[in-house]
Amino acid sequence: MRGEALDVSNLDLLLIIAGGYLLIVTIWQIWITPWLRRQVADDAGIGACTILLGWYARLVHRISISGQQHLKGLEGPLIVACNHSSPIDPLLVQAGFPKFIQWMMAMDQMPPDSQMIWRFTRVIPTDRRRPSARSAIKAIRGLRSGRIIGIFPEGQIAVPPERIMPFHQGVGELASRTGSPVLLVHISGTSGSMSIAGAFLRRSRTHIHFLGVMSWPGKSDPALITADLQQRLMESTGWPAAPESPPLPDETDPFLP
Repeated sequence: MRGEALDVSNLDLLLIIAGGYLLIVTIWQIWITPWLRRQVADDAGIGACTILLGWYARLVHRISISGQQHLKGLEGPLIVACNHSSPIDPLLVQAGFPKFIQWMMAMDQMPPDSQMIWRFTRVIPTDRRRPSARSAIKAIRGLRSGRIIGIFPEGQIAVPPERIMPFHQGVGELASRTGSPVLLVHISGTSGSMSIAGAFLRRSRTHIHFLGVMSWPGKSDPALITADLQQRLMESTGWPAAPESPPLPDETDPFLP
């Protein structure tokens, strides 16, 4: 009799566990997954990561945001162009942006064996040392399909800080070839660390200022678009222009100091 009671108790426990599991799966599929997809992108995983990213940005980097009125009703195609002050600028800008941004990122800034992360976040890799049209073609296709593409026109982190380095013409090419508007962004107050690990862990008071959306007639001169964006950023920040870009950093693991 005691053995039978034990068997019944175990069966009841298994039924409770199975029922609880089915309930959790049902809630996840019917309510949580659609809600996560509505947060930033049509992907529950990215939606969940974006919520966690927002908490991280507020707690560690005490992020503050201005110019949010420029974000109302924004949809793709759209280019997000930002000055570059830290290895984690894309994360911090994304934390303050209501839609998913597909960033263009230098391949030499991707730590070894981290390809899974970049595939998940849909990063468009670019090769700063051996430039090719491959990344530009991917970005153009993304814009033409209605995506939001993020780019750092300076091409690298500004050294010394609080300078606007020369803009590369790629941002102008994207805007000219696709007719996409450009949201200009200024990020400041980041940690100052040049390694991904240091920038991720070191506390800061980061401020993100959305400066506004700019647009030009189709097929405008890419050089004029690029110069217009750089001048607008300099006027808004009050930062001087750097005469030239510094040499690219050595090809070391960007995750380490």
